[in-house]
Amino acid sequence: MANLLVEGLTDAAFFQHLFSRLYLQGVTARSGPRPGRENIPTSFQGTLPDGTLLEVNLTIAGGRDQIRPTMAALLRRDVTELVVAQDTDEGSPEQIVESIRDSVYEELGLARSRGLPGSRRIEVAGRTVYVIPVGLYQDDSLMALGITHHALEDYLIKLLLEDAELRQRVPELQGLLSEILPTVRRYDGNFNSSKDLFQLNKPIIQHGFSDVRVVQILVADAEIGILRTVVSPLLADLDRAFK
Repeated sequence: MANLLVEGLTDAAFFQHLFSRLYLQGVTARSGPRPGRENIPTSFQGTLPDGTLLEVNLTIAGGRDQIRPTMAALLRRDVTELVVAQDTDEGSPEQIVESIRDSVYEELGLARSRGLPGSRRIEVAGRTVYVIPVGLYQDDSLMALGITHHALEDYLIKLLLEDAELRQRVPELQGLLSEILPTVRRYDGNFNSSKDLFQLNKPIIQHGFSDVRVVQILVADAEIGILRTVVSPLLADLDRAFK
């Protein structure tokens, strides 16, 4: 069984629905007795396009600062194959990979070894950790909106900007945001995180106020070609991590 570690409930819902819509066929999910997480599976499985069965155990860290201790706990439980999806935030994808590499070696009590340039796979002491830096780093549309702290919400905002059907109530969403963001930043500081911008968008697009529910709607209702294009870097990482 593959193991996927994500930051929070929104990330878990996003990956669950992304796997169901674009990555696996015939997805079934299992849920456990986790208060407040009843609609988030503990694991799901389906078949890849080549017919291979893939079962993914889903672990929710409970926040960005809990990624490393949760990863350490999984490694201590002899998990040998782990995929870690972490928001890029203000760093670069390469910095996220190297930071997690440091943590893996520290947890295993080994001297730090450099990985291959550009590789997101950490192989050490019989364990494989694949790092997925989450977010659209240096995306032109997000940069135009002043987003410098990247997270899963990057994909959601990009979907809203690219898919007119998802923003029917606000066809000119990007223009509206360009108008109001200077005022928001005047009173609320930098406001440069896609997480903040996503929360601002929720009452505007009127898809509901539950983050998990809005994620489900956007991933399920997006035009499939647009969805595939927006998350193409993520799909490439999933291919490398799970195949």
